[in-house]
Amino acid sequence: MSTFENYGRACLADFCEDWVVYRNLEPLDRRIPGIKNAFYAMELRSELIPRKQERDYAKAAVWFTNEIQRVRGQRVPVGELLFLGDTLFNDGQAYANMIDVSGWKGACFIGAERPEQETSTRIEEGNVTIANRWGMLADWIVALKEQGFKLDAGTMVIIDIDKT
Repeated sequence: MSTFENYGRACLADFCEDWVVYRNLEPLDRRIPGIKNAFYAMELRSELIPRKQERDYAKAAVWFTNEIQRVRGQRVPVGELLFLGDTLFNDGQAYANMIDVSGWKGACFIGAERPEQETSTRIEEGNVTIANRWGMLADWIVALKEQGFKLDAGTMVIIDIDKT
């Protein structure tokens, strides 16, 4: 018997629509320019793609976030960031840099699926939660509400999805 439940097939667009920015910093939605055309507006030195741990990557990500909000027609400015990832080093650093660059209130969830281990979570500096079950996301959201997160139109959720 499997420890995983299947809720059917889905695709990224089912919950993200076209608000996807690829690793090469080119967005799926053509109304938003990519790094090659917008690096100056992003306050970057060049159109070279920065590494995820670099501050320039955070500048680009914050710029895309604000542009997506504008194109969506949201008048509420982004003020909260929820970042979901699977590696503390890469995703945790990208999150920390985005919070530093933007000044937004933020929280990060670093998840892994390790069914051979007892369920556990821990909170690290910078409001980073590390969990060994993706199912802990629901508890994380409850905790964010208790911390005073609005979780409204001014909340941006970034989901770092790897190819593997």
